[in-house]
Amino acid sequence: MSVLGLVGCGLLGGSFALAARQQKCFSTVLGRDRSRSVEETAKRVGVIDDAWSSGTSVDAVCIAVPTQSIAQTVESLTSEIPSDTPIFDVGSVKASVLRELDDVPSNFIPCHPIAGSHTSGPEAARSDLFHGSVCVISPTSSTNESLLGLVEEWWRGVGSRVITMPANAHDETVALTSHLPHLVSAAAVEMLMNRDQSTADLLGSGFKDFSRIAAGDATMWRSIFVDNLDNIRIGFQDLAARIERMLALAESDPAELERKLQRIATFRDSINGE
Repeated sequence: MSVLGLVGCGLLGGSFALAARQQKCFSTVLGRDRSRSVEETAKRVGVIDDAWSSGTSVDAVCIAVPTQSIAQTVESLTSEIPSDTPIFDVGSVKASVLRELDDVPSNFIPCHPIAGSHTSGPEAARSDLFHGSVCVISPTSSTNESLLGLVEEWWRGVGSRVITMPANAHDETVALTSHLPHLVSAAAVEMLMNRDQSTADLLGSGFKDFSRIAAGDATMWRSIFVDNLDNIRIGFQDLAARIERMLALAESDPAELERKLQRIATFRDSINGE
């Protein structure tokens, strides 16, 4: 019997647990969460088979907690489980986690599945969440290669395409592709919070699509913004400069603005072959 220990029973961890059990990567999932009610819900909806009690042995550990808690969780686990048991996370920030660890354990495999939803909690977990997704793994110089291979195999088993990338490069990239867009979405929604009802009446599908991600889990996103702040700030400064240039073109050269917007639209349509 192969047992997965799950720390954090929400959307990402719960989805991995459902998919990994379905694909027979593991036969049993034991879970723990800082919220007892979340643990109970996870068991009720089938994300976990039972609570993971201290001292109960497992064959692997998936850490699915906010990024600011990952390093502390890794450190606490190293005194609980053997050094040949793989530990991997699902956090969307890597460099700050590794910096917090004085010595990165050889059995810790930093992972980030590029998948998610604006919904959260164990009830939002689904076994197909990672189908067609990419999972970035950021091994370190101390990473145990055989354990790395196992973790890669599990991610492929749940439907992800695995790529490797250094932690710093990963964080710089996701600041632009994920973290900054979420921040902009949240700020745009905040602008509307105190407007009158006539504003709400004029919200079209474009704004609703754009603002959907602002409904994401606040605790998770607070941690991401704090942990990747420098990269997000650099991206925001670049974004602000580009917006200013477009507004300047609207004033001085509308024809060039149209050409720029057409180039942008063409590139957008090429993403993922759309």
